[in-house]
Amino acid sequence: MGETNEIVKNASLSTWDYISPEFEIIYPDLFFPNMIIEDPNNYYWPYLRSEIPHSWYVDRQEPFVGFLNRHEAHILYNTALKFAGKKALEIGCWRGWSACHMALAGVELDVIDPVLAKEDVYESVTSSLRPASVLDSVNLVDGYSPQKVEELAKQLQRK
Repeated sequence: MGETNEIVKNASLSTWDYISPEFEIIYPDLFFPNMIIEDPNNYYWPYLRSEIPHSWYVDRQEPFVGFLNRHEAHILYNTALKFAGKKALEIGCWRGWSACHMALAGVELDVIDPVLAKEDVYESVTSSLRPASVLDSVNLVDGYSPQKVEELAKQLQRK
């Protein structure tokens, strides 16, 4: 995590990346080599908020679905900092971008996502979390919510 924070000191954000000034900033882009900025006007996705002037980050292998924008990711990160050392649950992780931010903040994260059943997706997520040095604090589980949440709670004896 220290290396990630060190990278930030020398990184400049693009014109269309906003992060609240009071937030601690991390820059784990290095761990997501397939993440690129795409023009949202070239895609129709019902959840794409193209009217928001943030950079739209996507995975080059599946550019029709976006990542959280940088500000959203930092809202997660800075919130998770308050829960460092505690257990957390994420439903859906896309390519691990949000999971990486929360794990870098120090939470022990269980992630449930049905796409983790696909070997290439699972490998993509682990290949991003491993070099970020957070893979050991993230439990990746393929499945659907709420069924898998209940199953995991029983298995791990947690609420």
